[in-house]
Amino acid sequence: IGMKLRKLLNFGEPLGDFMARVPGGEKMESYPSTVSYVAKLIIHRYAMLGILDEHGYPVQQMG
Repeated sequence: IGMKLRKLLNFGEPLGDFMARVPGGEKMESYPSTVSYVAKLIIHRYAMLGILDEHGYPVQQMG
């Protein structure tokens, strides 16, 4: 799941730039689309749960 989420981080939409708060922070950042922002939110949530790191890679090797 981490690989798919990392790929979605750069998913762009025509005229889809989206300004939103960085997950877990106070700063604002521009994202290429709402899809990429949601992917960033999911990666952040999985990082808080200890499943993925902040870059979307598994903390523990699976399989």
